[in-house]
Amino acid sequence: MRGLLALMLSAMLAGCVTTPELKPSQQQLKGEVHFPQALPRSATVEVAVLSVIGGRPLQVAATRYEVTMLPLLFDLRLTPLQLAEGEIYLRARLRFMDGTAVQAMSQQKVFKIFNDKKMVIQLQPKACYPQCQ
Repeated sequence: MRGLLALMLSAMLAGCVTTPELKPSQQQLKGEVHFPQALPRSATVEVAVLSVIGGRPLQVAATRYEVTMLPLLFDLRLTPLQLAEGEIYLRARLRFMDGTAVQAMSQQKVFKIFNDKKMVIQLQPKACYPQCQ
């Protein structure tokens, strides 16, 4: 009985030791998507981050917004792993809700250190806008 009591007492005194899980630091990529004219109908704007690995652009993060007007404010959080290799590009594409064809797009190179500076993306309509098939 004394042994059991001593064991319980030592367990209570020692307590539990936990170490917090370290999460990789994330960089926040914020910005705005602009379009030179009013949208004629509802659209989807996709903002994607591409990393060039082995000479090929690979999508490492993306978000999609349904909009009826622009400008649009976006916010992406990127881990060091997503930014680890190659050059980084930011791509935005606009599609109307009732179709799959890209109506306007923009792509630009991004420096890996964002410094809390907002990116400004100016979508360029395709020649077939707004009837791209």
